[in-house]
Amino acid sequence: MLLGTGDAAGTPKAGCICQNCQYALEHDVQRLRTSLLIENEGHYVLIDSGPDLRRQLIEIQKRFGSLPKIDAVIWTHGHFDHFMGFGEFYRVQKIPHIYGTDDVMDYCTPFFSFLVSENKQHRKKPYEPFELIGLTWTLVQVTHPPTPTYGVVIEPPPGADQRWRMGYTSDTNRDIPKASYDLFTGLDLLFIDGIFPNEVVKVEKHLNYEEAMELAQELDARSYYIVHMSHYLSFNTPHAGHDGDVFEL
Repeated sequence: MLLGTGDAAGTPKAGCICQNCQYALEHDVQRLRTSLLIENEGHYVLIDSGPDLRRQLIEIQKRFGSLPKIDAVIWTHGHFDHFMGFGEFYRVQKIPHIYGTDDVMDYCTPFFSFLVSENKQHRKKPYEPFELIGLTWTLVQVTHPPTPTYGVVIEPPPGADQRWRMGYTSDTNRDIPKASYDLFTGLDLLFIDGIFPNEVVKVEKHLNYEEAMELAQELDARSYYIVHMSHYLSFNTPHAGHDGDVFEL
């Protein structure tokens, strides 16, 4: 389930009077900061805990009538819109376990030293699969200078009857390592960063919308959705993900 599909500013952007922000205000729609909730066999993993986490948890409760317990959180990198909402778990539920690479954990965990004990921290190496909630997870390096950043590939464990693969690119530009490119190739479902349309601005550390579309097609993803979108992209943009979208594999 997509809990958010927006960039660091979100949509509507505070104080903005552009056409897309006005539409969002008038139609009560939004893009909270990008985050993805994965469920398997009644267990839940959250990919990125941005500053909208409290609102996202409330939206889950409103939609389903109760709030599931989040078993674990994966941090993709140390930017505020991807990890700074973790404190919203305080007095809401038992603090989840945290998974990430050494460089991400070294940066992020000191902010939550009052919440996160050593036994809650699980440091994983890029490209080395690990098991969590009955699924296999692999952290893969992407390119989001100058911050160490990782995407995620998720699939059933070896020997499972059903075979599928999904991926989440996190923030990245086009120049991802070959090992990551290979793991992202042929996914059944891909969520991919596409922050601005080309006519607005080109930023070196993100994919623009058009680049994201081209890369998803090049990777031969069976199904793909753009996330981490700015307010410059309309809500009816082709292949755009929307807050609250649910997917089954």
